[in-house]
Amino acid sequence: MVGLGTDGPGALKAIRDAGVELEGREVLMLGSGGAARAIAFTLAQHTGLRRIVILDIDEVMLKQLASDLETGTDTAIGSDMLTETSLAGNMQDADLIINCTPIGMHPNEDSSLVPAELFRPEQVVFDVVYTPLKTKLLADAEARGLKIIAGVDMFINQAVLQFERFTGVGAPEDVMRRVVMEHLES
Repeated sequence: MVGLGTDGPGALKAIRDAGVELEGREVLMLGSGGAARAIAFTLAQHTGLRRIVILDIDEVMLKQLASDLETGTDTAIGSDMLTETSLAGNMQDADLIINCTPIGMHPNEDSSLVPAELFRPEQVVFDVVYTPLKTKLLADAEARGLKIIAGVDMFINQAVLQFERFTGVGAPEDVMRRVVMEHLES
């Protein structure tokens, strides 16, 4: 029996498809649940990141993920409870911000963990939430001229990877993307 996850590789493909270079960079990850775990391990093991910092409100889950990453990877790991102060301090050094929380998801589209004034030039913002297609976090980042990566890209990528692993043949990615976008835009 073999168990494989596709959230991490799907997220990495979305990041790479957006043309984002991660070697020597710092990632700020908001949240420490299942998607955060998959993405953090994939990035730590396959990108040459300088550091991953994880912020969350669940201390037990946060400490467990940070400990597992420190033990299981060579990437420098930082973690802290998510507060206004820790967020503001860690935004200063972040090259890529990844929201792995449900904040901003339907029906709470007007919510974002990151106040727009904390963004700085050259940052990239990735929100794993895909409903709505453009969350408040992404809209705020885009309004500041930042590159954004929508959660729907990760969603489609992981579905493509699942299809290929289950069937052994190439996935009809264009068809899959079209169907997902038609459904989400309606």
